[in-house]
Amino acid sequence: LDEGAIGLEAYPNPSTSEISMEVKSDVFHASKTATIQVFTVTGEEVLNQPLLNNSWKLTKDQLGSGIFMCRITLDHTSVVKKLILH
Repeated sequence: LDEGAIGLEAYPNPSTSEISMEVKSDVFHASKTATIQVFTVTGEEVLNQPLLNNSWKLTKDQLGSGIFMCRITLDHTSVVKKLILH
């Protein structure tokens, strides 16, 4: 499994309220483990939890405003996406 196979999408990005995120359904369901981690630009981890579905939302209420790095890990493959919440 490579990063491109995960097919991580985030929209709208940037956003003023929430960002919808999704990974390819077939890849997600074939994975044994799936986690999401979100970090601030200074490296502070603000979210770390298992992914239970192949789509989810991150909200401004949940994270606050700022620029974040979101890491999705399926089994042993990770992909990182920059997120902006105004």
